Amino acid sequence: MKLKAFLYRLMLEPTDDTRLQFFRSLFVGGIATLCDMAVLNIAKALLPDDLFIPTALGFLVGVTVNYIVSTRVVFANRGLKNKRLEFMLFAVIGICGFLFNYGIMSFFESIVFGHTLAPGSLELNGAKLVSTLVVYIWNFSVRRFFLYRNKTGEGAGDSDAG
Repeated sequence: MKLKAFLYRLMLEPTDDTRLQFFRSLFVGGIATLCDMAVLNIAKALLPDDLFIPTALGFLVGVTVNYIVSTRVVFANRGLKNKRLEFMLFAVIGICGFLFNYGIMSFFESIVFGHTLAPGSLELNGAKLVSTLVVYIWNFSVRRFFLYRNKTGEGAGDSDAG
């Protein structure tokens, strides 16, 4: 019973603690990234000479999964009551992240490796993981600051971030 209560507090109990939100968002981001990467690899297999469409399709799936799970388990306070507006802003922040993602993926494809990245390859998935780390920090920080401030109005850059 103690383990169950601990896991509930760790993963599901509403919180304004930025560190705990960051920890939870790692799991949510991991789930969204797995969905993103699966779609990326499938689409890349279907469109081997295109990087944009597979990356965009993966992003769309990933951002949708991320939004649904984040609003349930990561962020206790929703700054906006209008869920459509909230999702639009969540997605706009994600689109900026997607542009970073695509830029990093393109950099790896054209500059680092110098060839089209094959679906399922270590190169494709390694590039995706690097871009995911950069984009994860961007997405969490900006969403936390602009969309999901705690009750006192503090954002990710305030003292509760530790």
